[in-house]
Amino acid sequence: MMRRIWAGLAAGAVVATVGVPAHEQAVRPLAFSPPPLLHAHSHNDYADTGHELTQALDERFNSVEADVWLKDGNVLVGHDENDLNPSRTLQNLYLDKLAERVRDNDGRVYPSGDEPFDLVIELKGEVGTNDVPTSCTDEAQMPYENGRLYQRVHDMLDNQYAGMLSAYDNGVVTEGAVKVVFSGHTPRECVTAHPVRHEFFDGGSGDYGTYSAEENPITTAEWSSVTDLPGFVRDAHEHGRQVRLYDTPQDDDTWYSELEAGVDFLNTDLVDHPTALADFLDGTDQYFGWVATPGAAVSAESGTGLTPASLSGTLFDTEVDGICAHVAVTFFRLDGTAEPTSRHYLCGAYTSLDWSAEGTRPNDDYARVEVDVFRDNGPVVSRDFPT
Repeated sequence: MMRRIWAGLAAGAVVATVGVPAHEQAVRPLAFSPPPLLHAHSHNDYADTGHELTQALDERFNSVEADVWLKDGNVLVGHDENDLNPSRTLQNLYLDKLAERVRDNDGRVYPSGDEPFDLVIELKGEVGTNDVPTSCTDEAQMPYENGRLYQRVHDMLDNQYAGMLSAYDNGVVTEGAVKVVFSGHTPRECVTAHPVRHEFFDGGSGDYGTYSAEENPITTAEWSSVTDLPGFVRDAHEHGRQVRLYDTPQDDDTWYSELEAGVDFLNTDLVDHPTALADFLDGTDQYFGWVATPGAAVSAESGTGLTPASLSGTLFDTEVDGICAHVAVTFFRLDGTAEPTSRHYLCGAYTSLDWSAEGTRPNDDYARVEVDVFRDNGPVVSRDFPT
């Protein structure tokens, strides 16, 4: 199964080169670890195992959700209030683990992930009919538990984790390794009272005229409430929002319909392990065209080689709008050694990778170039192009 193969490769297994005799292959580790699944969102804190985040990271999910409550001054994680445990804090289950990953991976949650990792925090607890607090800085003046919880998490993010978080500064967003998005009954008056902050909030389609896409980047809705899915997604995208639906059926047909409509985050609430969605995304197939200039087209199926002249031109274009790919390029010399692998991240229709930006490469010094392409949801192809 493709996903299980990834585990061995990421650990440093040797990659065989397609189309080259074994005795001519250069032995080298994988150019980079598997990219994250940008469409995958896990809400598996129902499991109550203490390993919910680790499970999602093992499956390469790029978005997770945690329900939090304020109890005895601590921010605890749990879907239901009756299930709360003093040892299950937001810090030790999520924030500290993410901070450790970011330190270990050179400022990113995933070594090959350039997009921020989304941590969705749903604020739980008492909410009044009029939950506008009298103060957004003094917990004692907040009439409802929900507002006090928000302020506690806000202070925690600002004081202890700001270095790894995306930031909002008077309408300008600077992306970090982790992007915190509040969900649920968020006291937005308090969020927007902080012109500089390290959190964002989701909302509904009714928020488009009230809040900017910079502060309110995700539109969230219940699956059963959306009657025109393509239209709903199109409207959200036109307003600069990404889309996540909750309470969705957990099956391939539903996930396919979401992908086809352009839903940005596919949600899974599976308790034991978010494996099913990861398997689905790894198994979906996206088409990438290969174009060599000058010279004939390069076929991903046949592995047609490039001419030497084409090494200074455009190697390939992605032909599917909205699809992204991670690309690793390695030039092998005649003596079997290789130059350092260059890495690229390409998105959109007809996005080109041009060798000219990398400088002149004498054609007679190189035996071949290997190109490894990874979709956001798994590997596409590894091809050799003799020079």
